Amino acid sequence: MVYYARVLERAGRGAEAEPLLREALRQDPKDADAAVALARLRITASDLDGADAILAPMLALHADDSDVLLMAARVREERGDLQGA
Repeated sequence: MVYYARVLERAGRGAEAEPLLREALRQDPKDADAAVALARLRITASDLDGADAILAPMLALHADDSDVLLMAARVREERGDLQGA
């Protein structure tokens, strides 16, 4: 499901990808790949609070996951918090 959603995202069909990613997270709340992909869609939609809400539990669960850390840094950068990024 996550792989297909990422293909949709890359094809510019984020609106179709988002429900798939939300369902993937509903089924497995610890799925870092789904969370990162969903956070990327929320950033693209300028929903930084939504991206933060998705990433917060992932940072606690996957503190050493480079993709999670990178996406969290991207949110900070988008907010203008270069120190926090």
